[in-house]
Amino acid sequence: MIQASAAPDAEGARPYLGITGGTVTQEMMTLYDVPAGVYIQSVMENGSAVKAGVKAGDIITEFNGKSISKFEDISNEVSTNLKVGDSVSLTLFRNGSSITITVVLQDYNSISRF
Repeated sequence: MIQASAAPDAEGARPYLGITGGTVTQEMMTLYDVPAGVYIQSVMENGSAVKAGVKAGDIITEFNGKSISKFEDISNEVSTNLKVGDSVSLTLFRNGSSITITVVLQDYNSISRF
């Protein structure tokens, strides 16, 4: 299980997507007839992803228009190219269909985790 977040910037803000998850394995693709991508294990209750409609069990197949095959693809993008307040496009596989939603990254430190 990995969280998609980044190191704090100069002001201490840390962009956060608000999900935990992992890479969809070849075995999972075969067993469950799902595409390659990132399986969302959980969404933080007050996080950006849940506010945009992301649900546990979704599979992210594209992040900002780029195909992804492992969780690190998202983590690297958030940590190197994005900041708090940026919008990201997620293409999700849910119940046999693909949908695209937009998520606005929040500051990790501003989200209540209790």
